Amino acid sequence: MKRKLVQHGNTSLTVSLPKKWTDKFNLKKGDEIEIVEKDDKLFLYLQAGNISEKPFKKGVLDVSKTGVLTRRSFDAMYKAGYDEIEIIYTHPEQLKDVKTAIDNEAMAFEILKQEKNKCIVRSISEADPTEFDSLLRRTLLLLKVMGEDLLTALKNNDYNTISTIKDLEKTNNKFTHFCRRALAKNGYKEYNKTVFMYTIVEQLEKCADELKFLCDFLTSENSKKWEENKKQGENKKVKISFDTFLLFEDVNKSIAMFNDLFFNFSIDKAKEFGAQRKKVMKDGFELLKKKKDNEKVVVHYLINIESMIFDMFGPYMALVL
Repeated sequence: MKRKLVQHGNTSLTVSLPKKWTDKFNLKKGDEIEIVEKDDKLFLYLQAGNISEKPFKKGVLDVSKTGVLTRRSFDAMYKAGYDEIEIIYTHPEQLKDVKTAIDNEAMAFEILKQEKNKCIVRSISEADPTEFDSLLRRTLLLLKVMGEDLLTALKNNDYNTISTIKDLEKTNNKFTHFCRRALAKNGYKEYNKTVFMYTIVEQLEKCADELKFLCDFLTSENSKKWEENKKQGENKKVKISFDTFLLFEDVNKSIAMFNDLFFNFSIDKAKEFGAQRKKVMKDGFELLKKKKDNEKVVVHYLINIESMIFDMFGPYMALVL
């Protein structure tokens, strides 16, 4: 939309704000907004104290039709910023995945009303968007901890601990779901860079997923090596060689380097991170040629994790440059 500048006094120019926008956020005469200058652009930011009533976003989800996609559908609406969701169902069993999503991912959401064929799910308290940076930092640290703890457990042949490490992925889901919801509702503090931050948060969840899948594989009773060892009365499952441990250490180093780079950018650190990625991918593909059976699968997971970590580099550079 276009607006004409109007002379106001001898030293100022003014521009009117669209009524549709001011009505949406219930802005009135005397309220304050923040204006941030960025090159040839001006960004207007609302200040929460000036808004007497925030827009309330409602939606409907028919879980009698979504089937196996019920949990993902609910999660998508949560991340999209819905404050209230009416759930339509034909059988109570269809609510199971919704309840699981509320318990594991949707922070501060509760079922407030339930009838025969529908229920109302609503945000009972909205997390403070100013917590975004803190939760993002914790999410990055959590990924680092998952990788380090999994490597230690593998070296110690401690498969009981591996089973518990994958539970950290649930915490990752809560953090990343909240961050994406906050971005959808409020945008990033530099609004024109919201899309880059959203991509990074999305990728952080995928990295944790891949570590969880690796944990699942290592503890799976269906793995070929585990079945062979079981018949021989052994407790060992997947045997990991020294060079695969070294690859895992390098992948964890990449995670640590990205953590450091994210909060302390320098072009030298960025170049080191790029060189580290090349080394890990080269070594990983060499190991794929040599390894067999289950260890080959472990190497493949490690290559995937390294690739996913580096996939955050592009949007991150768009944030800082």
